[in-house]
Amino acid sequence: MKNLYLRIRKNIILNRGVINLRYLIGLGFIPSGLVKVMNQPFTNPENTGAFAEFLHALHATGFYYNTVGLSQMLAAVLLMTQRFATLGALLFLPIIFNIMVLTLSTIGSLTPIIASLMFLGTLFLLLWDLPKWINVFRKDQESFSTNWASDFPTFNEIDLFTGLALLCVPVVLTLTSLKELILISIPLILLMGNILSHLHYPLLKKRTEV
Repeated sequence: MKNLYLRIRKNIILNRGVINLRYLIGLGFIPSGLVKVMNQPFTNPENTGAFAEFLHALHATGFYYNTVGLSQMLAAVLLMTQRFATLGALLFLPIIFNIMVLTLSTIGSLTPIIASLMFLGTLFLLLWDLPKWINVFRKDQESFSTNWASDFPTFNEIDLFTGLALLCVPVVLTLTSLKELILISIPLILLMGNILSHLHYPLLKKRTEV
């Protein structure tokens, strides 16, 4: 198991995939969390049906509605920092599981499919960081070392700045009435971040070998 895990962790393509998956899942939660924090209705008040009525009732709870939004945004920010992505995935898992079950139970559009994919993606992120939390389920005397070194750590400094840019740039564009540039800026930030991070990896590898 350890050898298989290390082979997977040393795969540069999978490493980049994990980093971008964290970004994308986090970005998916920022808008919905922000709506709740600002106490705005998540759906049109005129919408009917079990799903819409549930959201209407959730909005009517007030502070609880805001707390759900804060939890979503906190999980998203933790994921996008990369440094605290494991904690973000652990927080995100019960939230997205609840959303997945709710949408599967109440609506038949693409939303349940998207929620299910996000749930599976979160499970994958937790399996990727298995050594960080696996000892929680083992007895103290049976715990094992989690120092499973990898030539390619899951993130570097460039990825940290990329996550920060993905969080800040949309906010700045929104405040400056340039919302139409958000859909352009996010792919550009991801592209530049991935290119710079890829160029940075050889330096990081040498640093870990010293």
